[in-house]
Amino acid sequence: MKLQYAFYGVASLFALIGQVWAALDHVPFASSWPVLVRALLMAPALAVIELGGVATSHQADLRRRLGEQAYGYRTLSFMAAAVAAGVNLLGHWGQWFPAVGFTGLSIFAYCSWLMQSAAQRRDTLRATGQMASTPPVFGPLQWILQPKLTWRARTLAIAGSLGRTESLQLADAQLRAEMRKRALAAKLRKVIKNQKKDANGARIALATIDYDRLASALEERMDYNAWTDHLSTDLVPPAPSGTPA
Repeated sequence: MKLQYAFYGVASLFALIGQVWAALDHVPFASSWPVLVRALLMAPALAVIELGGVATSHQADLRRRLGEQAYGYRTLSFMAAAVAAGVNLLGHWGQWFPAVGFTGLSIFAYCSWLMQSAAQRRDTLRATGQMASTPPVFGPLQWILQPKLTWRARTLAIAGSLGRTESLQLADAQLRAEMRKRALAAKLRKVIKNQKKDANGARIALATIDYDRLASALEERMDYNAWTDHLSTDLVPPAPSGTPA
C-alpha cells in the first residue's frame, strides 16, 4: 500500500509539473516576472485541480461506505480529473511527447487512486459484513462455453458462499428444473385447453399446479423398460442387403 501511494505521489507530481509548464506558456504574465515566481504562483492553483479529483473521490468513498451513492462527489471528482488531464493535453498541444506523457501521467495517477480507494472501501465493507463474498474464478473457457450456466453459478456462489464445483452443480440443477417446468407447462396448457372451453379455468389450473410435484409423480410412474424397448427399435441397425428378413 505504501508503494502504491508513493507511486501515485510521484505520478501526480510530474503531472503537476506538466501543468505548470503549460501554464507558463499560455498564461499572460508580464515579461519582467521571473520564471520561478510565475511557476510558484501557478503551482498552488494547478495543484488544487490535480488533487481536487482525489479529495472529492475520497469524500465519495466515505459516503459510499455508509450506503450512499455519492453521485455528486463522484461527478465532481471526474470533472476535476478531466480538467487536470485537459490542461496537460491542450497546454502541450502540438508537442506530442510532453502532451501524451503528462496527460497519461495525470490520468494514470487518478485511475491508480480510484482503484486503491475502491479496494480499501471493499475491504472495509467486507470486514463489517456489508459486502457479498467474492465469487470463485470460473475461467474464460467456462464463460465462453456456458455463459448462462456460469452466470447463474456466480450468482449462487455469491449468495451462498459456494465453491466453483458446488455452484456449477446447483446452477445446472436449477436450469434443468426450470426447463422441465416450462416443458410441463406447455404440455399442460395444450391438454387443458383441449379439454376445457373455459379460458379462466385453464389459467387457474396452470397457476395452481405444483410442477415439481407433478414431475416427481411422473418420474415414479415412468416405465423405463417400455421406453428402452421403444428406443431400441430405432437403434437396431438395418439388416445387410441380401439377408432374408
